[in-house]
Amino acid sequence: MAVTHGMGASVIAVAARSGLASFLVAAGVIGPRSAAADWFIPDNLVTLEDLDGIVAGEYASLTNFAFIYPPRTVVGTNDCFSHFELWGGWYTFSPEGGIAGVTNYLQPTLHYGIPMWKLAVVETTAVSRVWLYQAPDGTAFGTNDTPASLDPQQWVRDVYRGGPPSYLSGAEAEEWYDERDRSRFGFGFTLISSNDWPLLIAAIAAAATNNPPPGYPPLVLPEDTNRVAFAAVLASSNELSLSVYTPVDKLPVDLLTRPTLEQAATNSWLIRSTFTPSAPFDTWSGPYLGSTGFFLAARCDTDSDNDGIADDRETFVLGTDPHKWDSAGLAIGDFARMYVYGLAPLLRDTNGDGMDDDEAILRGMNPVTQHAGVGASTIRYLYDQDDRLTGAFTTTSGGTGGGAALYNLSPAHNVQSVSERSAP
Repeated sequence: MAVTHGMGASVIAVAARSGLASFLVAAGVIGPRSAAADWFIPDNLVTLEDLDGIVAGEYASLTNFAFIYPPRTVVGTNDCFSHFELWGGWYTFSPEGGIAGVTNYLQPTLHYGIPMWKLAVVETTAVSRVWLYQAPDGTAFGTNDTPASLDPQQWVRDVYRGGPPSYLSGAEAEEWYDERDRSRFGFGFTLISSNDWPLLIAAIAAAATNNPPPGYPPLVLPEDTNRVAFAAVLASSNELSLSVYTPVDKLPVDLLTRPTLEQAATNSWLIRSTFTPSAPFDTWSGPYLGSTGFFLAARCDTDSDNDGIADDRETFVLGTDPHKWDSAGLAIGDFARMYVYGLAPLLRDTNGDGMDDDEAILRGMNPVTQHAGVGASTIRYLYDQDDRLTGAFTTTSGGTGGGAALYNLSPAHNVQSVSERSAP
């Protein structure tokens, strides 16, 4: 059963049984819309150069909605942004064209009883700026004919707003680029014979009227057709197919996952994939190795506080405030904290050395590195609970790292209990 969340999000639970496909279908009633009438007509690829052009276009379209840093979650130890799968969609091919040779390297899978071939593409800078075509098992079977003319660091500078912080140089700056390089993006594509495309459309149309081929779940519209929702789910012991409903064609959608809903923190979802499904129904497929899992689809084109991070990622993944561009209460936006400086999103003093992150950055110091003795020689500022300046001091004899302490704040020696700017 699908549970609807805010921001046009929908969550569904999936259970897989070895050797037996099981599926849970999102709630909803099918409306008068015909899936066959509204479904898109995919590009037909004839030559390998056509496929290269599609891949080049996908990489060129990467923007800040697909950033891949940090390589960790704030809660727990699971990787979060270390690698993205982006669903490139469906493409037909002519059996007589050169692109048909790709199918020699791929095992077909069946979707509504129709054979199709899934491939992945990853970009690499190991030798030159090229991308590799891969089978689902990760085996590479080819590259693009002409390496892309692209500065490996330019995309990072464009997306991450200018390049590394000023206090990084040499090997540290190179590492900063490597951690954000787009070579960790993986695109997924599905090829289907142009002769079989009408059959697939007919099968999807039948499913949308709750009369699918045997063994397949129906596709259903959500009650609120302005939302993103799961229309059907098909899970086996090793593969998952999620049919997603979107009200707008090519709407950016994040596919999030987590193994259980018992965790108290809301920011414990992991981004499994980002894709742009074609309206009204499109299918994402990928490996599924767990016995149970929860998946959430949420649109990632909404950024209420204009900080560069989509609302769904702030709410479900990072735990930051989607309506406040600086969730930690400093003059550093959430995007800059996470993706430029590599800081914890909600801590004011990431390294706990008594110097707030913004102060360290303004002084050209790395806020992640411990700076011994900074409190003894640095003027610190005190703020009340409304974040108003109330005084200053030159010692860290109390309250270091976010605690509260007593300080003389006025010439009359009025003693007050205040907090340093080192905790939200």
